[in-house]
Amino acid sequence: MFKKILITGGASRLGRIIAEHLHAQGFIVDVTYNTANLEGFEGIAATKLDLSDRKAVEIFARNIQNYDVLINNAAIFENDSISSYREPSLDRIMQVNAYAPIYLMQQMLKRNNVKVINILDKWASDVPNNFFSYTLSKTMLKTATISAGEEGNVFGIDLGFTLYNPLYPLHFFELMKKKYPSTPENLCDAIDFIVARDNLKSQIIDLTKWKKVY
Repeated sequence: MFKKILITGGASRLGRIIAEHLHAQGFIVDVTYNTANLEGFEGIAATKLDLSDRKAVEIFARNIQNYDVLINNAAIFENDSISSYREPSLDRIMQVNAYAPIYLMQQMLKRNNVKVINILDKWASDVPNNFFSYTLSKTMLKTATISAGEEGNVFGIDLGFTLYNPLYPLHFFELMKKKYPSTPENLCDAIDFIVARDNLKSQIIDLTKWKKVY
């Protein structure tokens, strides 16, 4: 069956890599974006959507087209702790990383044969005392993934340290990548594996242990 795919945060970083990878295979790929630069982004429909705006997310969901696959990829984070977090920032991170994807998943699962892939984070699961707000949001999304998987075709992919973010020290990324190894190619392979198999049982894939399946 030909698949039409929606990717949140699909115009930058890993989201863009996923979108261009799937588009190159002939899928119809639509993405949402907020602040991404769309230069050179061709053949893929992009809709501006601020996932931190709950009303905007609700309107988008009401008017959403028929898709075969939803990939909840968009995420934001900051380096806070239980003692340093601020409520407005916590609210925004929770809305973008948890509430919005859970709501979109809920609305999409009301339609038959929709497959959902939630991008999760292995490190956030293992080290809950780092990046407090981000970890809370990803833990909630992981719980929702497991719960929804009992009722529909819902999958999670636990990322390792996959793509360097220049906001943080390179030596930290390199150190963590040795413990939590994954690559954009691994991620695309895992997505291919899920998308291509209509009868696959809901599950969470640990990308740090993923081996390509031919």
